[in-house]
Amino acid sequence: MSGLGDAIDQPTREMSAIELPTPNGDAPVESSMVASLRARAALLRQARSVDLPIPGYGGELVGRYRAINLAKYNKVGADGFTNPLTEWHLAADALATALLGIYGREVEGGPLLPFFNDQVARYDDDLVQALALEPTEHTARGVLVALCGGGEDGEWAVWRHFIAYQAWLEEEPAQEVADRAVGEHFPAS
Repeated sequence: MSGLGDAIDQPTREMSAIELPTPNGDAPVESSMVASLRARAALLRQARSVDLPIPGYGGELVGRYRAINLAKYNKVGADGFTNPLTEWHLAADALATALLGIYGREVEGGPLLPFFNDQVARYDDDLVQALALEPTEHTARGVLVALCGGGEDGEWAVWRHFIAYQAWLEEEPAQEVADRAVGEHFPAS
């Protein structure tokens, strides 16, 4: 007995979109879903860092940052709940943690070059020496404030710099990278 009944009893196997043959028998047809996911994967690979101009340097000095999970910087204490969006010092700490390096331009609009030839530039004493900064404390936070002009103006500039970083984190590809960082192991503070 052959017919519809026999066809119904036959085992079936679904073919993925990648396996679907083309009408002329050439390479498999790539589905729009696969193409879309491939493009998305490329975006995620590119969203691992962002270059942000450091306030006060007209785009000639740039910090390169990676995506981190900012939940680490939320604090509950006697004064209530604080976070980098409301406290400049937490914003500075987050930026120092996320920093991959500091870069500069020799000419306006020129390519970004490493600040130091032999090491990665960070918010540290090497940067203090190179730029003759005068931080009130020799911590990454203090160096970043001094780099941004020092005093209350420097604190305000650090917070504005953080807001630009946080805006990048909210962009969809960077958001996904930061979300993956939720599982990072952080030492107790």
